[in-house]
Amino acid sequence: PRDLVESELFGYETGAFTGARKNGNIGKFELANGGTIFLDEIGEMPLELQAKLLRVTEAKQLMRLGSSKNIRVDVRIIAATNANIDDMIAQKLFRADLYYRLSTMKLYLMPLRERRDDIVPLAEHFIRSISRRIDKPNIMRLSENAKELLQQMDWFGNVRELQNAVESAMNAADSPILRRRDFRQLEQRMQARRRRQLTGPGDFKLRPARQAFERELIPDALAAAGGNRV
Repeated sequence: PRDLVESELFGYETGAFTGARKNGNIGKFELANGGTIFLDEIGEMPLELQAKLLRVTEAKQLMRLGSSKNIRVDVRIIAATNANIDDMIAQKLFRADLYYRLSTMKLYLMPLRERRDDIVPLAEHFIRSISRRIDKPNIMRLSENAKELLQQMDWFGNVRELQNAVESAMNAADSPILRRRDFRQLEQRMQARRRRQLTGPGDFKLRPARQAFERELIPDALAAAGGNRV
């Protein structure tokens, strides 16, 4: 929760707030002393906490909640975000001075839809890791039509969405081979996105594409209805 982020990062002393542990608690920065801390979604950090993080990065010292004693820490910080930090700085949602402290080395990761050659290897990696986690004895494999489906998706949720799709398919599968039909939820999302793209302002320009899409669906619908057109 927003109000507890500071205590999680920097720790607290006994009685610092209602519900605090009797003997206090060490924060994540102290735990990472001499090593590395990864701050995911740094763009979501409250402004008041950004100021405290800035002091830690500059002075290499922190103060636990409820304490008056500085604790020296030497921590390498890796921060990640999918937000446009420049826009957030312009809107005064993110401190420029903190950004300059954190961005001494920047890495830009392209979205998954722009590196489609990574999709299948990542999916196969998730199959292996999920199999180990759930003690599944047989390592599943992707069929060719399942691979085609995965590479057709735009993956707006990037790697996390792919991992979720693989795990859902593994739970639905009834054989060691993951087929296209095991990714039903994925196909439904893809079709819903296509429908949204084919409607709205300027619909007349998209009519040929919509008609082509409908031609693909009609044979499947007829087969599912046993040829009944009523």
